[in-house]
Amino acid sequence: MMRVNIWWNLLITTGLGAVIGGYTNHVAIQMLFRPHEPVYIGKYRVPFTPGLIPKRRDELARQMGRMVVEHLLTPEGIEKRLQNEAFRNEITQWAQTEAGKLLQTDRSVRELLAVAGATDVEGKGQAFVQGLVQNKLNEVFDTYGALSLAEALPADTKDKIGAWIPKAADMLVQKGIEYFESEAGKRRLSQMVDDFFASRGTLLNLVGMFLGNANLAERIQPEIIKFLRQGGAQKLLTEVIEKEWQALQERKIGEAEELLSRQTILDAILRSVNMEEAIGAMLDRPVRDFLAPYAGRVQTELTPSAVNRVFQWISSHLPTVMKRLHLSEIVEGEVATFSTERLEDLILSIMKSELKAITYLGALLGGLIGIVQGLVMQLMS
Repeated sequence: MMRVNIWWNLLITTGLGAVIGGYTNHVAIQMLFRPHEPVYIGKYRVPFTPGLIPKRRDELARQMGRMVVEHLLTPEGIEKRLQNEAFRNEITQWAQTEAGKLLQTDRSVRELLAVAGATDVEGKGQAFVQGLVQNKLNEVFDTYGALSLAEALPADTKDKIGAWIPKAADMLVQKGIEYFESEAGKRRLSQMVDDFFASRGTLLNLVGMFLGNANLAERIQPEIIKFLRQGGAQKLLTEVIEKEWQALQERKIGEAEELLSRQTILDAILRSVNMEEAIGAMLDRPVRDFLAPYAGRVQTELTPSAVNRVFQWISSHLPTVMKRLHLSEIVEGEVATFSTERLEDLILSIMKSELKAITYLGALLGGLIGIVQGLVMQLMS
């Protein structure tokens, strides 16, 4: 009977110790989070309220920020990841896939710019081209304004213009022959004869009426055409153009501003290219039309090279970028905005098994203490 009492006492003390130890640890763990808000009796705050983590949430947020920066997202760790060959190949393949999609897209340039958030593309494009042309025009006048045209033009350009002058004179002669042989030329010649006699007074007007202006125009027309067909006309016109070309070469480029302002020249250039229509047509074309000639090179050369350059830039600027990002402050700010319930769920999701182990360990230690206590009591009795 006495032996049964001994085992019964040991069982009771062990069970009570295990329950007390486990429950004590469970309560201690709960006190880390609960209560979420301070509890007051009258004007006095109950000790240990709120729980340890809600009470020190700001410090926890600050320490988590430091932990992330100093031990998790370090420049060394990120640099090591960037140098990983498998990771680089993965990023390169992804970039090549995205580049391939862009090379085959049916979207127009306008649509892609709209997706990127660009607005008033035509207006900005016109302003950009206008600014570019204006800068080049100003550069030409500022750089070459004090030079003569002969000094500014390359020698081969002057030679080409000189060789082109006889051809231009011959072309003008041929156009003149075609004009005077046409009905429009005949009418114009007849009108010129009429105007000539009408402006020379009554006597010559009477002579014109006597001769007949139409007959006179018909007689003059073949002579004009004959003159133009002769080599002398082409030679004379060539000499005149060459003389004017030589005189023009001696003029200073800056003198052009005396005849036309820079703005007038700029407006003429922009009108000649019909910039608004050209930019609109370019924006409405599919992107693949622009990229098609470079598709193979984009995939095999440009994309891997661009990825490599990005990695190099990140590696060389990583410490500065991370410092400017203030990651610890970001983490601290995010954690500080967590509700106590969310913070509790976050910690429990990470340490749930460990906290349960602490509870079980408390029960085990309590049980062992109960056994020791039971044995001591038996020895003392």
